[in-house]
Amino acid sequence: MQATKPPLSSARHQGIKTHLYLIGNSTEGNCVSADESLLDALLLSAVHLTWEDCSWKGLLKYDVTMCETKIIGGEKDLLNQFNDKWNLSFPAEFEKNTLQPLGPEKPTHMKILRENLLFCIASGEKESCQSQLIPSHAIPMHGFLILVNVNPVEYGHIFLVPYGTKQRQEFWHKEMFYLISRFAKENCNCSLKVFFLKSSSTTPDYAYFQAAYFANHLPVELLTVINVYDCKDNKGVSISELADYPLKTMLFTS
Repeated sequence: MQATKPPLSSARHQGIKTHLYLIGNSTEGNCVSADESLLDALLLSAVHLTWEDCSWKGLLKYDVTMCETKIIGGEKDLLNQFNDKWNLSFPAEFEKNTLQPLGPEKPTHMKILRENLLFCIASGEKESCQSQLIPSHAIPMHGFLILVNVNPVEYGHIFLVPYGTKQRQEFWHKEMFYLISRFAKENCNCSLKVFFLKSSSTTPDYAYFQAAYFANHLPVELLTVINVYDCKDNKGVSISELADYPLKTMLFTS
């Protein structure tokens, strides 16, 4: 993959530079397996190095890989993790200390970004189908910041935060879904799960995502589905409902 300088819009926080992964416009993806995924290799190496650095600096209050786990017997074999150091109020603190200051530059925010930022992803040029990795690039507008989660529930737990004018939203844009779905597809590793949790703070909702590596399938992935509507004439999207699940859950398959 050739690294070229893209015509990105003006970037803020010029003092912070990081690896920039530009996702191409090819609908076929840029890898065949996880072993051939540049994005997966970049994420794993960044997570490993940054987590080691955060642990050395004392930013990680615990080693999630050493937490005791237990399978709860039953129909679904749920996994329980015993971690008395996990901070229940951390999501609200993260939104207050990291997300809210993303507009005006503040010393505290700059410090958090430098310590927790892994790299950034953004859409590449419209005429380019190939993804590109650009080392040491200023943070662009309209991308996703990949931040390490210092309060993890599993190895590789990260935040994916929209940056720029799309950072603070009370609703989701199709561009956000496109970029986050391309990130998941291009990663090519079935162990990486991308998910969304509703804002826990009293401030306006922040539309950001999370991701982590899970060695096994999550129970929700193995449940029986009930077909609700087969939209074969609507770009191949089918809608299903999860059976025997405590939450009302819809499944959209493309």
